[in-house]
Amino acid sequence: MKTIKLITLLVLGLLASCSPEKENMVTSLKGEVINPKGDNISLRLQDTTITAALDSVGNFQTNIPINKAEKVVFAHGNEITTLYLRPGDQLSLTIDPREFDESIKYEGKGAAINNFLASTVLMEDTLKGIAQLAALSEDSFLVAFRKNYVLKENALEKSGVKDQEFKDWYLKNNDWEFYFNLLNYSGYKSRLTKEEFEPSENFYAFQDSLDLYDSSNLDYEFFIPYLQRQITFKVGEKFKDKGPQDVSEYVMASVEEVNSIPSDPIKGELLYQVINVHLNRLNKEDRDSLIVEWKALNSSKKRLKNVEDKLEVLASLAKGNPAPGFKYVNLEGDSMTMADFKGKVVYIDVWATWCAPCIAEHPHMEELQKQYENENVAFIAISVDSSPEPWKKMVKKKELGGIHLYAEGAWGATIMQKYAISGIPRFILIDQEGNIADANAARPSGDIAEDIDDLLSKGVQL
Repeated sequence: MKTIKLITLLVLGLLASCSPEKENMVTSLKGEVINPKGDNISLRLQDTTITAALDSVGNFQTNIPINKAEKVVFAHGNEITTLYLRPGDQLSLTIDPREFDESIKYEGKGAAINNFLASTVLMEDTLKGIAQLAALSEDSFLVAFRKNYVLKENALEKSGVKDQEFKDWYLKNNDWEFYFNLLNYSGYKSRLTKEEFEPSENFYAFQDSLDLYDSSNLDYEFFIPYLQRQITFKVGEKFKDKGPQDVSEYVMASVEEVNSIPSDPIKGELLYQVINVHLNRLNKEDRDSLIVEWKALNSSKKRLKNVEDKLEVLASLAKGNPAPGFKYVNLEGDSMTMADFKGKVVYIDVWATWCAPCIAEHPHMEELQKQYENENVAFIAISVDSSPEPWKKMVKKKELGGIHLYAEGAWGATIMQKYAISGIPRFILIDQEGNIADANAARPSGDIAEDIDDLLSKGVQL
């Protein structure tokens, strides 16, 4: 038996040495964007974002540096779709943003898989989602919700896709998406009924059969969100009777839960996600502690550089440092810079029309502006929409007050980079001398008025 195993390993080794190396394969994506809503497309991989410019007729072409099959998020305008790319794929797509999902067509190597994924998006649009199904009784919900996932599994079998690696990935990822959504059921039910809801004792029994410490699960896009949701529940229980004193305390409680996981690859991935989202919310002591823990688990030079760059930006955003400048156009097309507001207290709102929490702050922002309409305060709203049309339309329709500017580049906009913004809405408070007062300021719905009053009382220091 040992001899057979040894021969098998030798044969596999020889086959591998004769096969082309995956990392040397060129993976490319080209396409045509009909009726474009911007000047470029972007591709978001695990640790990299690639931007490709559209030419005068809406065509683009780019190579994607991957050495294994990977999920890639394609974005143009305010729309996104998911691709599945393998080393060596030579994929071509055609898309019209006016009918984004309905218009996607793929050709070339890798087309069968991605045409199938595009068809599942349209199929899901016809199904009732968890928010609608949450109105059902628990038993009826489970039957109806599971049916959605069985439909997707059946669609794969009928698709004609032959790549077994993809089929295995898709089915397993489908399972993790199902488990993740089960964790969200009680939250949707509570919001729907407007009262606390707890499912039956056996509702979460499915978790008993899951191996949450198998690092191969990192290949599935819903695995980490599943763990993050579990951690949110556990931390929420800790602060159930008494809330955290500040955001930093809550984040570090999450880190404590992450550190209890007996798998270094999974632990490292979760800590990296915490760093990406919450680093600017931590005090220096907690931030330094988190970075040390993560570095001990990280082997990616690219991720290390990403974190070091983020730390460098955060250091530049300390209170009293000069606020990074900007130059963006207003609704009339005129350019405005930070220097235009020197001598005023400046309160910046970084937002987008597709961001529900951003929109929820608009009424509070309007009230805040009325409160300070005769004071030396400039209220600036900077949109990071992928194209200016939705921004212009919403500002005019809602008759939003203040100064409105458009930051070209969406998530790649300079203000996102200079202020280490990983989520919106984001509010920034700048003093009369153009220095940082708070790079992660309170929201209009919070206690920002106290900070504005404090700056106004000090005036401009001559």
